[in-house]
Amino acid sequence: SGPISVLHQGQNPSFSGNYSHSVRVDPLPPLKADVNTALATIMNIQGVKVHVEDSQGSVTVDCGMKALPEVIAALEKPTGMSSSMIKVFQLEKHPILGQGMGRLKALDKALTLREIVQVVKKHTGVEHLRVCVAMGKDLDCSISSVASCAGSGTSVLKGCSADLWLTGEMSHHDLLDVVHNGGCVILCEHSNSERNFLRDVVAGKFKGICGSLDVKISQKDRDPVMIV
Repeated sequence: SGPISVLHQGQNPSFSGNYSHSVRVDPLPPLKADVNTALATIMNIQGVKVHVEDSQGSVTVDCGMKALPEVIAALEKPTGMSSSMIKVFQLEKHPILGQGMGRLKALDKALTLREIVQVVKKHTGVEHLRVCVAMGKDLDCSISSVASCAGSGTSVLKGCSADLWLTGEMSHHDLLDVVHNGGCVILCEHSNSERNFLRDVVAGKFKGICGSLDVKISQKDRDPVMIV
């Protein structure tokens, strides 16, 4: 089985805390007294974290956007450094392997759209699906790649070049955009595309976390949209 790609990479929300930028001076100016004055000023700025590396003769200050101008000014004034000597980096959250929104899968063996419709019906337990066929094609067209996103997937799947988009719901004009660009779409309705994850994954995780707590899945829950 080939790899499954994440379309929108998930990130660790706690990585950088409240810090959005990192300010680095390397090497430090030769006058240590001026540097100490700058650092003393920075220490009094709310919401900063200072790293001094004596062995490398450098200083790094982590801060938020609000404190960034104050940090730069505190470094410039007593030391006489120009702004070109102060490097500013925007901090990014660490990506989490295998987590994020949407998936893209190249099929090991191409299937027809008709065959995939039957697989999706069996997996979701729904009798009827809304299907949009690419311009000039029919239900027996060949599908080699599938992009999926539970719920309302347009914003996640947009720009994806898969043969088939599988999601819960999309707007009329977004559907037109896909089929006029050679793609097919299967719509399960919003909660139908999410319900199996609740049953097969979330319920089990709750049981693992809550121990003896009895976790029950509603037998009456259903998507508000009925296709008759």
